[in-house]
Amino acid sequence: MTIFSAVKKAIATDPEAILRKLNVQVKKHVHGEWTQCKCPICDDESGSASVTPVGFLRCHQCSAKMDVFEWLSHRDGGSQLDACKRLAAELGVEAQPYKRAKRSRGLASWMNDDLL
Repeated sequence: MTIFSAVKKAIATDPEAILRKLNVQVKKHVHGEWTQCKCPICDDESGSASVTPVGFLRCHQCSAKMDVFEWLSHRDGGSQLDACKRLAAELGVEAQPYKRAKRSRGLASWMNDDLL
């Protein structure tokens, strides 16, 4: 699991608490999984933004569409990885190194094995 996946999983446990921790004013819980809040990009007063439990934001006023890492990098500056690491530290999520999957032998060797 990448650090991005681990942080998104942590956000999904209590998205409204995470939004409050990020200084986003939660207006109300809307149908399904979306939570209505004030947009942190355009600073609207009506609460025209919606956020999913994994931190995807969509504002109906300024048309912003981004995940929590884009949003924090936009707000605080820096890269999305830096934003993810800061959020992981705040949430107490352990950053695990990313391991690449082993490469397969390729299609040609697989086809030759079946033909034998």
